[in-house]
Amino acid sequence: MYKQTEYNVNYIDSKFSFNAEIKDILKKIDNKFIVYMPCWIVFSKQKTKKNYFHSKGNDIAFDSLIKFLNKYPDTRIILRGNGDDFIKSKEILSSISSKVYYINTLDKKTLINLMNLSDVILDQFFLGCLGGTAIEAASIGKPLLSYFPDIDFYKDDPYPFLQSTNSEELFTNLEKLYLNKEFRVQYSNDCKDWIIRNYSSNEVKKLGLIFNDIINNKKTTLPKNNGNFYDIIYWLYFFYIKMKFSKVLCIYI
Repeated sequence: MYKQTEYNVNYIDSKFSFNAEIKDILKKIDNKFIVYMPCWIVFSKQKTKKNYFHSKGNDIAFDSLIKFLNKYPDTRIILRGNGDDFIKSKEILSSISSKVYYINTLDKKTLINLMNLSDVILDQFFLGCLGGTAIEAASIGKPLLSYFPDIDFYKDDPYPFLQSTNSEELFTNLEKLYLNKEFRVQYSNDCKDWIIRNYSSNEVKKLGLIFNDIINNKKTTLPKNNGNFYDIIYWLYFFYIKMKFSKVLCIYI
């Protein structure tokens, strides 16, 4: 098992083995504060709907990371090594390039284990949504920073997440997590507990049954205080996904 640094909240399963490329990177960043952003590198907000909705806002994170790494040089950055703006990202990060590592697309098990080894996980900073990576990171107890929805679907169980709508907020939040280990652990646990309450397999199964009834034109009772249900249908509506429950959707949004 790789050396357990003072920063980490969770540690990698000692029985799991990375490939040679990742092992080489891990040797170089051992005992460092690791910030991992596993999403595609896409931040050019082009005019087509497809490209606009694919943007991850990586450039917002890059501004913060450059400033953060210059102030805290024991930090190392891991990014996904592909995406429409991959080449551009290397230009933007050229001043800290010796401390930035790129890893290509990973299978799910490797992704989760690499997140477990990291100290902070960054998701997207453009659309404002709770994406798959965010849910995965929080569910394994990793400190998560992202731009979250500003529509409150969870009035009875509010988001515990630190909001990062711009590079200044992201830097401030990174610094909080870096400087205060107790806060980092508590924040991670709060996020994990919230995800389990709202997106556990049991909760998702309940939603699946409701959506199945709607799609098949069966009578069903829509949850009145279930934030994850309205969160999901909001994004289906936002992305213009036309399904049989679209008329029902409009009633509640």
